[in-house]
Amino acid sequence: MTVCYPHQIKGTLAYIAPEQTGRMNRGIDYRTDFYSLGVTFYELLTNQLPFKTTEPMELVHCHIAQQPLPVHELIPEIPLVVSDIIKKLLAKTPEERYQSAWGIKADLETCLNQLKTLGQNSQFLLGSQDIAEKFHISQNLYGREQEVNQLLTAFEKVSQGATGTILISGYSGIGKSALVNEIHKPITGCIPVFIIR
Repeated sequence: MTVCYPHQIKGTLAYIAPEQTGRMNRGIDYRTDFYSLGVTFYELLTNQLPFKTTEPMELVHCHIAQQPLPVHELIPEIPLVVSDIIKKLLAKTPEERYQSAWGIKADLETCLNQLKTLGQNSQFLLGSQDIAEKFHISQNLYGREQEVNQLLTAFEKVSQGATGTILISGYSGIGKSALVNEIHKPITGCIPVFIIR
């Protein structure tokens, strides 16, 4: 585990995806670029970034936990479907974003075709042609809510001055490491100065 300061994160803070901040227990792949593309589209259409702060730690927090104001609310002339495409690109987890560049291209072409033929954009199902080229295993942990809550409760007590020890036991391969990694984000969210990788 390495410790780095926000100014040492690779990339421009205003455009990085939540998983690039080092505060989420998630891998980085090509879908990280889709988030950055969403920030770029947002800025092109509104002439401002999704998050206005320039303070590094606050910006990291915004990428992880805050939703930007939708584009169509800032500029009412922008069609709702275009705003929804950008919202999908800016999803906090890679699984909720587009899974392929082909899917993004298909939705943008649908918007363009509607504009040419109808003179306006109407709603349609986003991502209907969005098929991932690779199989992705979800990084979400399911069915362990009780154990996660026990660990977070113990952490809360320790952070308030109590002492204690937790032992996580079980057979190899049942998800002990995944359980511990699941609480990584909420725990590191309580540490204001460092980003843990």
